[in-house]
Amino acid sequence: MAALISSSHAVNGFSDPMFYQSGIVPVVNLFDDGYWRLTALMRIWIFCLIRLNFYYYLWLVIKVWIWLGTHAVRLLGFRNFNPGRAPSLKRMTFRITIAVLRKWPNTAITQLWWQFYQLFADEDDFEMDYVAAWRHKYEQSNNSGPALHDIHLYVENSYLKAPIPTGLDDSATFRALQMWYCLIQFRMGLGEILLPKRLTRIDRVQICKVELRPVGLGSKIESLVLGRSKNSHIAFFDDPERVKGQVTVTQKLMANAEDEGLEFVRSWNTLAIAAIILLPFVLSLVFCGIWIGLFVKKGTDVQVAVQTAFTVASYIVTAGALLIALIAFIDSQALKDM
Repeated sequence: MAALISSSHAVNGFSDPMFYQSGIVPVVNLFDDGYWRLTALMRIWIFCLIRLNFYYYLWLVIKVWIWLGTHAVRLLGFRNFNPGRAPSLKRMTFRITIAVLRKWPNTAITQLWWQFYQLFADEDDFEMDYVAAWRHKYEQSNNSGPALHDIHLYVENSYLKAPIPTGLDDSATFRALQMWYCLIQFRMGLGEILLPKRLTRIDRVQICKVELRPVGLGSKIESLVLGRSKNSHIAFFDDPERVKGQVTVTQKLMANAEDEGLEFVRSWNTLAIAAIILLPFVLSLVFCGIWIGLFVKKGTDVQVAVQTAFTVASYIVTAGALLIALIAFIDSQALKDM
């Protein structure tokens, strides 16, 4: 079970005091359009660039420019200028950006800022700040009585303590839960993209304190009655508008939020898995066709071109099968650790 994100420097739930010192941070739902998988892939790509020291050279160029700029300022007469004493580039950028967002609360600009932060910031810092920003937004919107409840959410071996505002109907509650569920999926990374699972039902569960973990998953209380849709029992969760104005599920969740939680129970998405398994085979066939066409056109012997193409194609199929098997094995081991 993934531990709660914590930081010794956290202030009011944020990873850095600059967030809170700048006031309430505007925030939007980044997971409403379903593009979180593309964002996750972009994060992996950026991580690979970092591993290849791409950003080291970028940092080196920035350091050279700072050095040149410092000497230029000193030549103008500011002998005591020291850039090391100035606010860090990250801190200064964040303060300016958040101040702009607060003064001109534009939804598009706010979404662009959070998507940029989602891509380039540390994953734990992003999740902490994103949850804290929503928590402060809920608290600001309700000055009378408790503004929110913390709901314990479980998806296999992942855990999230998510804020849900009070006074909502089931429709609004489900939309909030959809956002937090997608955030957990985003956290789970590449395995969630390559071997997708579908949500089948949502269970109310008891929670318990366990050693080395913030909150443990206890026994099942009941499965939420959310309507049947195909092979799942989450019709109302998928289409919240169908329960607009009802408060049955919301009242159950808020009644004992400290001692209960929600477990998202999932199964393999057979259609997506079949497509992913067939993908290496299809790619190998496409590669064979392109390879043979190109080299035969250049005058290469047909037999040599065909033999080479199918040799490389076999490696593509084998590599794809090994990757899928590795991810499935890692997933099974993670489930054993729950």
